[in-house]
Order: sequence, then structure tokens, then C-alpha cells
Amino acid sequence: MSLNVTVVSHPFLAAKIARMEDRSTDAASMRRLVRQATQILTVSATSSVQPDITCALVPLMRSGLAMVDPVLDIMVPGSKVVVHHLGLFRDRETLEAVEYYNNIPTTNPPVDHAFIVDPLLATGTTAVAAIDTLKEWGVGEITMIALIATQQGLERAAKAWPGKVKFYVGAIEELDDTAHITPGVGDIGDRLFLNW
Repeated sequence: MSLNVTVVSHPFLAAKIARMEDRSTDAASMRRLVRQATQILTVSATSSVQPDITCALVPLMRSGLAMVDPVLDIMVPGSKVVVHHLGLFRDRETLEAVEYYNNIPTTNPPVDHAFIVDPLLATGTTAVAAIDTLKEWGVGEITMIALIATQQGLERAAKAWPGKVKFYVGAIEELDDTAHITPGVGDIGDRLFLNW
């Protein structure tokens, strides 16, 4: 099975991910690093997208919210881009995705291309849930942008819609026996939005 995965190799991107993995990096710095890393990935992820098609940007809440503005900043001003939100979390016991918010207007005509953004793609369960939702809407093509992914998560997400989803990631790391990315960044949502 072709995974359609592009690992964006850029020394500045690698340096930013290394800083994100440093647990002493504060929330403001994490948001800045995620913003900058997202812009590097978005340039690659949008390289074949025509500016006149309709697009949806779908952040997986809550951590995907930090990636919205950097993606919109790269897209052509005035292009047909809407933002729809999906609230998903991974159940700690079952590791399955649980949806708590969804404002995708599945009764409206679908967009041509959807971009899912989430800093981490670990087991792939939330990515699969997002892909399934967009498939049901009738989206023609999906691109997922993640700063860090695992091979297992990419394989699981790619099976949700073979050949129709492209993945752009900054790094591929390991999945540990508790289903967390290692070395990883920890709870990215907390790291982005809470100063402890």
C-alpha cells in the first residue's frame, strides 16, 4: 500500500522540532515553534494546490488550533478557504477516537480539498475519524499536516482512504507501549496553552 507520505527535510524544521521536544520550552515558545514549523510544512503540502479550488482547513482540537493561522497565512489571500473544526480526543482506555465537537456542514456541497492539521499523529485513531468524516461529506482530496508522526499511525490513517490522503510530516518517531510518541513532546495541548 502506498502511504503518500512526504517527510519534509529541512534543517530549520528539524531544529524547531528538537526545541519542541525539550520539556523546558515554555508555552509561548511552543506556540511560536509550532507556527513556524507549520509554515515550513504548509509550503510543501500546498505546492500542487491550485488557488481557485475550494478548500477546507480542519484543525483537530485543541492542539490543531495552533496550526490554523500559519496555514491561512501561506494560502493565497482571497482564495476559497473555510475553516471547520473537529473536536476529537483519544480515549485513554480503548485508544479509540471520541468526537466532542463537529461543525463540518455535511449537508452543504463538499469542498474540493481538505487540509487536516494536528501537531501529532500517534496511533492514527483521531486522524482516521477525521478522514472518515470528510469522506462522508464527499471531499475530493485530503492532505494531513502533522509535525510529528509514527509509522504505525501513518499506516493506520492511510488505510482509511487508500490513495486519497496525502501526509506531510516533519519527523517520524516511535510509538511506545503506552501509545505515545517517543521521545515526542508530551501532551501538546497542555504544552501549547498552559504555563505550569
